[in-house]
Formats: sequence, C-alpha cells, structure tokens
Amino acid sequence: MTNAAMLVSILALSGVLPFSGFWSKDAILATTWEAGQFWLHLIAAVTAALTFIYSLKIIGWVFLGPKSGHLKELEQKGVVIHEARPIMYIPYLLLAISTIVIGPAVPLNEQALAGFLSRGIATVGVGPERTPAAGLQYLLPEIAVALTTALVLISGGTIGYSLYVSRKIDASKILQNSQLRAGYSFPWNRLYMNPAYYVGFVNGALALSNSLSRRVES
Repeated sequence: MTNAAMLVSILALSGVLPFSGFWSKDAILATTWEAGQFWLHLIAAVTAALTFIYSLKIIGWVFLGPKSGHLKELEQKGVVIHEARPIMYIPYLLLAISTIVIGPAVPLNEQALAGFLSRGIATVGVGPERTPAAGLQYLLPEIAVALTTALVLISGGTIGYSLYVSRKIDASKILQNSQLRAGYSFPWNRLYMNPAYYVGFVNGALALSNSLSRRVES
C-alpha cells in the first residue's frame, strides 16, 4: 500500500495525466507559451523533467533498490519488516485516492473555478491592467503544451528509469566525465541553496551579532 500510494503521489507531482498535478503543470506551460515567454516555458519544462527524474529516484532507491545495511541488520536480528500501521497508511491512502479523483474532475470544473478566481481578482483589484504580450504564434498553445508534456515525460521518465529503476545506466561512469560531473553536482547539491543561505543569512547574522557584541555590549 505504501508503494502504491507513493507511486500515485509521484505521478501527480510529475504532472502525469490524469492525476491532479497534470493540470497545474499544463496551466503553467500554456500560460508561458501564450505570453510569448519561450525561456520561461523552457525552464518550466526542464524543471518538470528533473522532477520526474528525482521522483523515480525515490521509487528506485526506497522500494526497488537493494536492501540497506540497516535493514539487513534488522532482518538478522529477527525483525519482520511489515507494512505501516493503519494510523499511518490510512491518511496517505486517502490523499492518494483524492489525487486520483481530483484529476479527472478538474477539466469538468475548470470554467467554474476560472470564473470564481476572476471575480476574486476583480474584487480586490490586483495591479493595473496590462496589455497582454504577443504569444508564440507559430504553434497553437494546445499543441505546444501537448508536445512539451510528451517530451518532458519521455525524457525524464527514460533517464530516471534507466538510472534508478532498471539501472542500465551507471551514474558512477557518468561522473567520470568532468563536464557531466559539473552538471550533476549542481542539482545534487540542491542548486547550492544551502551554502547561499548560510552566506546570505546565517554568516551575515553571526557577523553582525559578533560586531554588536564587541562594540556595544563591551
């Protein structure tokens, strides 16, 4: 049950039809294309593909990968590995079922939701009116989004499956190439957000605190 619920959540997170996450990704891709923002459209597509790759990594490592040393140690001690207790799996099963139900219901209620949001925006008067940008006219938004979605799922699914599920591609061999290793290190280190956070906030706050301590409190 945990495996099935996790698979449903990953498919929704990756924007696979007909799960609920597909429609939000579809709306973002369509909006960027209609606004003529090709680079934003491309960034959204690459982000969706990376999400699919890393989601398959979770499935491959947690449920389909070799047993960890800790798990083997528990089995040697006679511990029986079993499904989670109902108090744990009932909530995430309900969430997984909700994701399945909401997905097909979105297009049936799209106009009502759009009307509700439009009335809310008109009521609060968010920002001045702007002239809409010219879209990318050489391809209809529906066709562009369909092609982009197909490319995202095929590329992300193929790479993620080959790396983490079937393991036909050995990541260690990829890292032997210096250029590919640099590209791998960037997402592996989570876009270096943690070091940037420490430089911008933690270290800065500590330096300010130490400076105030020396000059004011002393």
